[in-house]
Amino acid sequence: MLMIDGQYILLLGSGLVYGPQLKPRYLSNPIRIYDPATDRNLISNENRNKSLIYQWFNKITGQIYVGSAFKGSTRLLSYYYPSVLAKNLPIYNSISFYGHFNFTLAILQDLGNYKLSDVSTLLGLEQYYLDMLLTSLDYNPLNLAPLAGNTKGIKHSQESRDNRKGVNNPMYGKTFSPEFLDQQTKDKSGALNPMFGQVKSMETLAKLYKLIHVNVY
Repeated sequence: MLMIDGQYILLLGSGLVYGPQLKPRYLSNPIRIYDPATDRNLISNENRNKSLIYQWFNKITGQIYVGSAFKGSTRLLSYYYPSVLAKNLPIYNSISFYGHFNFTLAILQDLGNYKLSDVSTLLGLEQYYLDMLLTSLDYNPLNLAPLAGNTKGIKHSQESRDNRKGVNNPMYGKTFSPEFLDQQTKDKSGALNPMFGQVKSMETLAKLYKLIHVNVY
C-alpha cells in the first residue's frame, strides 16, 4: 500500500493499480466520455479529423488537464506513445505514473471537421476553459501555461536556467570544423541522401516497427 495525497493506493508489483477513485469533474457538460484504458479504438474512430477541446481527469488526485486538438484522434492518441509520455510535463508524468485506467477523457467541445474549423476559434475556446481552470481554487490543474496554444507561461526555476548558462552549457566553448558544419547544412534530400535507394532487411524493419499485441474479447 502507498499513501498519496492522504489516500491509500493499491500497488501490484512495480505498477500502480486501482486506488479509491474520485468521481470525475468536468469543466462543462461533456459531449463524449471515454475510459482511456479500454476505449483507445473508439477515441480514434469518433474523433478522427475533428477539432476538439478535451479534458483529462485523474481519478486518484482529482487533477484536471484541458487541451485543444486541431486533428482530434491524432492528438489524443499521442497520449499513448511512450516517446510523448517521456516528456517532462505534469500531464504526461501523471498518466505515466497512475496509468490510463485511473483517468477519464472527456470531449468538451466538438467543432467538426478540421478543414471547416478555424484555429483562432479553437484556441479561443481553449483559453476560455484554461481561464476557468487556472483562476478557480475549485480545481486542481495539470496545465502549466496560462495561454492556449503555447508554453510562454511556463517558468523554469532559477537553478534550471543557471544550469544552461555560460560554462554550465554543455556546448560552451566548443568549436566545429568546416567539414562538420558543411555536413549539417548541405542538402541531403533525394539522391544526395546516403540511404537513398537502399533496401532494408526484414531484421532492420522488425527493429523499426513496434509490434502491438491486441487482445480480442
